[in-house]
Amino acid sequence: PRELVLETACGTPQGGKICIYADGITEKHLIAEITLTPDFKTAHWNDFTPLSAPIKKKLTGKHRIIFSVNGLGFCNLKHWYVR
Repeated sequence: PRELVLETACGTPQGGKICIYADGITEKHLIAEITLTPDFKTAHWNDFTPLSAPIKKKLTGKHRIIFSVNGLGFCNLKHWYVR
């Protein structure tokens, strides 16, 4: 897999970031990140759109995946996958 895709509904008037980690929440565990610009928004809470980011580290086996959403606004995650 080369990228991680999130199906999400977001609204971040001042911008923000979605960070995806494997097995811990430190810089060394960061596997992907998506920057949300202030102009990015979906129509409403259930209006999902795909966002993607390249995967920075190769992972094999089982891992605990952690999503951290930073910024003001809302983010509703429907599902995620790798491709």
